[in-house]
Amino acid sequence: MVHRKTKKEINLQSFYLRESYVDAFSEGLKLQTNLVTLNLSRNQLTSNRLIKVLFKLPKTLKELILNNNPDLASEAYRVLGEDIIDKPGCKLEKLELEGCRINDTALRPIVKALEYNTSLKFVNLSRNQIREPGALDIAKMIEVNTTLVVFFLHWNKL
Repeated sequence: MVHRKTKKEINLQSFYLRESYVDAFSEGLKLQTNLVTLNLSRNQLTSNRLIKVLFKLPKTLKELILNNNPDLASEAYRVLGEDIIDKPGCKLEKLELEGCRINDTALRPIVKALEYNTSLKFVNLSRNQIREPGALDIAKMIEVNTTLVVFFLHWNKL
């Protein structure tokens, strides 16, 4: 089930991470001492499943790829923003959330956390449902953040 190119990567792209597997997978994640990349794209993740995974992410993680998981709700993005991105010691450098149907409300905690985050260099929020209010929040964040290098927003409702 897990395709690992190296011990530094777990790629579960296009697998269905069921509720019954999430607990075991999450427990296994916290035992990873050198994991750098976690790809959970196209996994039909729900907020509850993702939150369980987020709380067990190893501190070594630098890339989190969650593209094309459209069933995530605002609560998952709140946890991602407040409990992962905004925490001191966050080492994430790349965050991909393309095609997740993120709207302006769900976007707010992520953008707020990005304001003073100094590790993230690459963020992909393409193909979501971000409109003008979200764009204004992003503009405020960009005024403060000094470390983002790449920030994708194409195919939103701007």
